[in-house]
Amino acid sequence: MLNQNFQEPFVAIVVDPVRTISAGKGYKPPNEEPSEYQTIPLNKVEDFGVHCKQYYALEVSYFKSALDRRLLDSLWNKYWVSTLSSSSLTTNADYTTGQVSDLSEKLEQAENSLGRAALVGSGVGVSGSSIEDRRSEDRLAKAARDATKTSIEALHGLLAQVIKDRLFNQLIDTMLAVSRKLAGVVSKNEKVSSALKRADEVKKYADPLYAESDGFMPEAVKLQLLLSKEEDMKEALNHFQKMNLLKPVLDSQAIQNVPQLESQLYKISLQQESQEKKVSNLSDDTYALIKNYSNFVNDVSQKLAEVEKSTSKTEK
Repeated sequence: MLNQNFQEPFVAIVVDPVRTISAGKGYKPPNEEPSEYQTIPLNKVEDFGVHCKQYYALEVSYFKSALDRRLLDSLWNKYWVSTLSSSSLTTNADYTTGQVSDLSEKLEQAENSLGRAALVGSGVGVSGSSIEDRRSEDRLAKAARDATKTSIEALHGLLAQVIKDRLFNQLIDTMLAVSRKLAGVVSKNEKVSSALKRADEVKKYADPLYAESDGFMPEAVKLQLLLSKEEDMKEALNHFQKMNLLKPVLDSQAIQNVPQLESQLYKISLQQESQEKKVSNLSDDTYALIKNYSNFVNDVSQKLAEVEKSTSKTEK
């Protein structure tokens, strides 16, 4: 805690001891209605039904230091184009597909339950059929809610794309129209057009290194630079002369036959590889024989030592 008085905390995890003691493990919250409808996949229904009343929410707090704020701001300024170009329709495509397939399974189960309810109503009576009808209607209502939720999420993605199109694409068209108008105005003004044509010259003269170019460098300075590179130029000349002397070697018949000998070299490499494998196996066998021989010698030496001990005892 003393360190936190002078520095910002990196991570803080707080656990409530009252809720984690063994006496509170069997606590079950009261049977309250959910604050909002939750879509539960079919492969999680059984597990959720068993454990749904044994969970409780933890309060989560987020801390962001000044350094984190600067980093996030810089990341936003760098990657805002990627953020704006992303779409929930593509990023959540797998999730939406899973939701639709799960919804189809739920509708199929509801249809089967309706068929069973009709059979129960014809064979059992009014009370049994009414219970089955209520269950079937409840399943249909839940499936309808899931379908509505999935369609609303898809509509939100489409609406976001439409808003981006209206905001940015039309803005780009407006900027292009403005640039065309400016180009038309500039083309009518000879002074402005001539100045724009010489913009490259202005950039060249504004370059701080332009004064060090060849146009402003005196002859004495150029000669001094050449003299300073004399040793490097001599070394490069020596290498060039050696390359010219070795050039006939590259044109020799042996070098020209290399592509034709590639197949033979491949066969030789295969033979070498097989021989290496045989040598490796032979080395393993030799090592095993040496190990067996060493064990045999050790056993014989032990037996001889025992015989010598027994002989010495009998002689005494």
